[in-house]
Amino acid sequence: MCPPRPATRPSVDAAVDELAADSRDDHTWHLHAEVAAILSTALALDAAEREIHPRRTWPRRRFRRSSARARYEVYVTGVDPQEVARAIPELGIEAVSDVIVLEGPLMDDGLQRILSRLELLGGTIVAFLSHGADGEQG
Repeated sequence: MCPPRPATRPSVDAAVDELAADSRDDHTWHLHAEVAAILSTALALDAAEREIHPRRTWPRRRFRRSSARARYEVYVTGVDPQEVARAIPELGIEAVSDVIVLEGPLMDDGLQRILSRLELLGGTIVAFLSHGADGEQG
């Protein structure tokens, strides 16, 4: 087991740093904070994942083409639907009772990235289903 490292603040987005120094009125500040949360939660979770698991790297090419695209349904419990919606803007979300269902297409390692974010939020992944490009369940 590795000794614990000192806490570090991950670099996420310059807008978050600007918000910390913002001195606008409360209402305007809260609006800007909400926009920053919507735009940066997924980035912050990905940065945390890189800190926790530094060997796991995600592809960084901006314009990559891939045929490994599938439609997924992910079922999760133990997490607030609003937090999930901010953390995973890539997928549609529905909440039924205490189960959240995320659904939509993902490329390559997108499923692993989504599952990692849910785990960082403290969610319990109940199940996930894969529907290939042709719509068949896998």
